[in-house]
Amino acid sequence: MQMSNHRNVAIQKVALDQMNQITEQVKKNAPIELASTGDITVISEIPSAGYYITEKGTYVLGNDITWSPPVDGFLFAAIVIQCDNVVLDFKGHTLSINNPQNNGDYSSIGVIVLNSDYPTACSKVTVTNGTIKDMGVCGLWALKTNSLSVSKITINGLSNPNFSLLPSGISLWDAESFSVSDCIVQNIELTALLGSGIQILNSTTGSMSNCTVETFINHDGVASGYTYFKSSGIETINCTATNLNTFYAGNPDSIIGHTCIGFMMTACKSLIFSECSASVINGCCDDCHGMSLYWVKKAKVTNFTASHVHDGNGTQKTGAKATGLEVYGNDITISKCQVSDITAIVPQDRQSTGFSVCGTNITFDSCMATSVIALDADGLPDVSHGYGTGFGWAPDPRPSNVKPANGVTYKNCVANNCQLGFDTWSHQNSKWINPSTKGTTSSHLIQTPSTTRIFSMNFCSELPGSTPSSKAKQFTIHNQIEGSTNTYPDDWNNQQKD
Repeated sequence: MQMSNHRNVAIQKVALDQMNQITEQVKKNAPIELASTGDITVISEIPSAGYYITEKGTYVLGNDITWSPPVDGFLFAAIVIQCDNVVLDFKGHTLSINNPQNNGDYSSIGVIVLNSDYPTACSKVTVTNGTIKDMGVCGLWALKTNSLSVSKITINGLSNPNFSLLPSGISLWDAESFSVSDCIVQNIELTALLGSGIQILNSTTGSMSNCTVETFINHDGVASGYTYFKSSGIETINCTATNLNTFYAGNPDSIIGHTCIGFMMTACKSLIFSECSASVINGCCDDCHGMSLYWVKKAKVTNFTASHVHDGNGTQKTGAKATGLEVYGNDITISKCQVSDITAIVPQDRQSTGFSVCGTNITFDSCMATSVIALDADGLPDVSHGYGTGFGWAPDPRPSNVKPANGVTYKNCVANNCQLGFDTWSHQNSKWINPSTKGTTSSHLIQTPSTTRIFSMNFCSELPGSTPSSKAKQFTIHNQIEGSTNTYPDDWNNQQKD
């Protein structure tokens, strides 16, 4: 698989910088070592410099704790777990920061899991049963772990205006055999290159279950409910993302656009999703998706739902595109998924789509797209700006990403009340088996290979090498269809329409 390196390189650079900054700061800080007092060690207060846990055992919060970290621009954590075999049980209590906005402190982290002998892994650590409130960088940040369990943790409130960091409610880096369950991340307000509710980077073999990310604003960057980056072997069950919003303020550092995505998986493999949902996802001027599998290899998504995915908010009155479920990749099955109320104002990529696809050997089985519409600047349906398509190709203006959908199967899929049911643009060796449309303006569209579409891209929608003052750039995209290799339903009659 090939992919544009623009976003990859930017995220990796910031991620590495943040990792180095945190690990070096942990070495420099002068916290108090929290000695074990027996079977259970009770924590009733936390000093300004925080506690380091260096002995195995069970540690519990004895009460709600308000922590006042130093306000000097350095990264500090309330609790740093530095050894194996530790249970940190909040016992239902809350760890909160003292007046974070008044102090101007955005560099705080609630809990860090990082072995004192890093890069040796920190093994068999559990963090459970409580709330981490009003931190600046992360609620919980873990690096290089084995068998880490995070359960029944609520991250309530996260504020950060720093483009040199990747703030997130829960962040796991280089985790192996991890479990995150029954967690809530809510009330995030950032101005950041990329913010995430739950972030998993460079990790393998894990599970995410019964988690919620809700009420999330990024004022000038990317907002992602769940971010998986260069990770594999993760099963995600019954997780939700709701009420995510991005805005544009013209910060020249927001170089990877203003994407708003419920579930964003990039350069991953061997993923399983079941019973997950995304709702009220509002983008400003870049991509807006319920779920995006972006250059993912081997994945199964079952019973995913997305509703009210809307792109083009703000004064720009245009965005790249909106999609219920976007697929770029190989060997992927999407089954029994439903998306509805997918809209885009003047989409620069010429479509709003229920399900979109680019890649090889991808199947959509028994999926339904309802009320997918392209809108004009006044919010009215207008196909002159592109189609609201039930099922179609996943567009990208960047030349390195303009590839066909090859070997795609649509089986028993339904498009309800869309401007266009099924778009065959840039499909090869593909099949449409028993497709159906209800209340849809056009059931299907088959265009010749000579047909072109003109996309546009600007700084706000991730144009590489641009600045906020740069003019938008247009890209002419050619239809890479091979009609003779596609299998259409009999009632389509292989009819070509322009």
